[in-house]
Amino acid sequence: MFRSFCLYRIKPDALPDLPTLEAALQEHPFTPCGNTEPQRVGWVPALDDDSSAFVHSNDGAMLIRLREQRRLLPAGVIREQLEEQVRELQEKEGRKLGKKEVARLKDELTFSLLPRAFTKTDETLSVLLPKEGLILVAASSLSRAELSLNALRLALGSLPVSRPAFSAPIPAFLTAWLKGERDMPGGFTLGESCELADEEGVVRCKGIELVSNEVRGHLEAGRDVRKLQLNFEDSVDLVVQQDARFTGLKMSERLRGELDAQFGDDKFANLDAEFSLWHLTMTRLLNRLLPAIGETAS
Repeated sequence: MFRSFCLYRIKPDALPDLPTLEAALQEHPFTPCGNTEPQRVGWVPALDDDSSAFVHSNDGAMLIRLREQRRLLPAGVIREQLEEQVRELQEKEGRKLGKKEVARLKDELTFSLLPRAFTKTDETLSVLLPKEGLILVAASSLSRAELSLNALRLALGSLPVSRPAFSAPIPAFLTAWLKGERDMPGGFTLGESCELADEEGVVRCKGIELVSNEVRGHLEAGRDVRKLQLNFEDSVDLVVQQDARFTGLKMSERLRGELDAQFGDDKFANLDAEFSLWHLTMTRLLNRLLPAIGETAS
């Protein structure tokens, strides 16, 4: 369901109940960009455009979906036309335009070009886990995740979230696992890729045994593990990043087969089954992984 996610902590009692959250998101639905609007964000039904609920709940987990549309107006296009307009005006008036005049011209030019710009639409899923005090935002970058959190904060009025805190830098734990100096958490095994780095640069290893002499040589040279691929219970592969982002999520054939066995003719029942299996797997995974990489109580 997710390929990447950023993790946030929130006190369980700070999250609204299902009816309150549903009503809040319905007050901020997505509408497309107007002709002169550079961006619009808003909420859409969680499971599918054909569904009606803005929040889909399963065993306490709540799924929500944010849609963003923005007009694509390349900076190079604006700069080229602005330079031409400025040059023509300066030649006509025989003087150099001031900064405020150039800024005003740029605003006017942008406003005139926006209606002709193409639009691009993106969506971001988020899962709220009140029991665990977690919010998982399906984004590979923190800036992208913050867009969803800000939209949720606007809908709810407040959203006291924080990034997880750790007793030591995450690379210290990843490096200790790869060196064999610390046991990995139960159910986890090494994948086939990692990224090691020191002050001199970055070494990327992919498709190799991570306990090989080649990798060991880099570790003995003092390089730390900044990214590490793991497998959890033959269910999912993921890459743990040094800043507690999780990327490269891939469901195993075993888990995919388990999911396919549940599928029937009802589209929404199938989507619900996928969400149920995904969030139960992620909850179990995070309950073991986060303490193992030193998460501390906030």
